[in-house]
Amino acid sequence: MNEFYFEIPEIKISKALKNLHNTTNDHSWNNYGSRLFDRSFIPGANPTPVHKVYMQFKNIDLLGRASLLLVKPGGVVEPHIDAFRQGAINIPLSENWKKSYTVFYKAQGWRRLYKKPNIYFEKGKPPVLNPGGAYPLAKEVTRLQYNKAVCINTAKIHGVINESDEDRYVLSISIRVPHTFEELRQAYQSGKLI
Repeated sequence: MNEFYFEIPEIKISKALKNLHNTTNDHSWNNYGSRLFDRSFIPGANPTPVHKVYMQFKNIDLLGRASLLLVKPGGVVEPHIDAFRQGAINIPLSENWKKSYTVFYKAQGWRRLYKKPNIYFEKGKPPVLNPGGAYPLAKEVTRLQYNKAVCINTAKIHGVINESDEDRYVLSISIRVPHTFEELRQAYQSGKLI
């Protein structure tokens, strides 16, 4: 069983969703990752296509916020572990993914911690600590090239490389903390996710 990701081919990707990035402007984007190549936008101006994605799920309580992620041509998101989530459902919105990858790594060398760890509490459960951080010396394990929805284990070291000549757009839906990648996989395998 793959510890890094699993595919969710049942998610329908509408034309309106694929064109979501055209409804935003450059001033709507926040920095994402380590370079200005990488930006994040929380869809708000045109939430209807995103809402339709959420409605495909049987249990939306497992899902958190959605972000529209952009990595420009030649852009790199350095190896890291997400601080705010333990998994994400990534839906490709760009057409050409032949030279664009999510890359998974194994730790090597030092880790740069994010400024403050995130501790999540849920009534009746022990706290979840997710410190996150970047691993600039990590060694590549595998590359994922996808053209359908996938669930990514963001508690594993991962990054993005866009070697294409096109912008790389992804709708990324966070797994709501304290839920984990493994919980989502089990829900998917048992037919309780979508």
